[in-house]
Amino acid sequence: MRFLAFISGAAALAAEKRINATQMALVINELETANVRSVEYQQPDIVGKYKLAQNGPKAAVAPHVAADPECDEEGNCKEKPAEINAHGWRIGKWPDCPSPCSGRKSQRYRDISCTKPDGNCGGERPSDHEVCYGVGNDCGAPLDCKSEEEKKACKARVYGKDYRQGWVAEFGPGMYNYTLMEKAGATCQDISSIEVVGDCCVIQVFDYGDCNKKWANGFSASFGFGRYDQQEIQDAGASNNDISCIIVRSSAFVVSGVVALVLSFF
Repeated sequence: MRFLAFISGAAALAAEKRINATQMALVINELETANVRSVEYQQPDIVGKYKLAQNGPKAAVAPHVAADPECDEEGNCKEKPAEINAHGWRIGKWPDCPSPCSGRKSQRYRDISCTKPDGNCGGERPSDHEVCYGVGNDCGAPLDCKSEEEKKACKARVYGKDYRQGWVAEFGPGMYNYTLMEKAGATCQDISSIEVVGDCCVIQVFDYGDCNKKWANGFSASFGFGRYDQQEIQDAGASNNDISCIIVRSSAFVVSGVVALVLSFF
């Protein structure tokens, strides 16, 4: 507004004194210079905000902000790289626990890999799974383990080679003797890891191919939702990795189906 007032005053002065166009341009230039100085006086340089350059009003520029290499211009930041320990193991970050509340047990998983070209990282391999609990007391609706949804979610996987690095065979609810396990892709003498999927799902493993029906002195061990490696399998009662029969079940699994499978063995 002040600048417009100056222009109006200049125009009035030109009309009164009848100055020519060149003189008029000089007057306007002087008024512009005076106006810029006035603006600069009212808006001193402030660190972190926009400021006027010394050579005129068109040079208003944003201050330089150091770019964060981990974030893009929209503020989306990449996850920090996984830790690599002294033995060469790359250790991923633990995610939040999938349990909805502090009263429900669950497991969470992270990525573990060896960074050495020959694959021989020293020391003990860090665990890629752990038991966890959620936060708060609101568990939501209780689990309906008899529902068809939970029955479909129930799966068990058995793996060869350490830490799920070899073959894998998957089984839904049912009973599987040595022959059925081998048909599904398992090598019964080389089961080193077990994974159970589904909150209501359980796998029971047995020493003998008839699920210890005739040889009751064989080992037996049960595992709920989660991952279990060789030491954990042995700690649960399976004395070796030669598992010859398994039963996968959920509360939704019909008992008559188990009976039918048992009868089919003989």
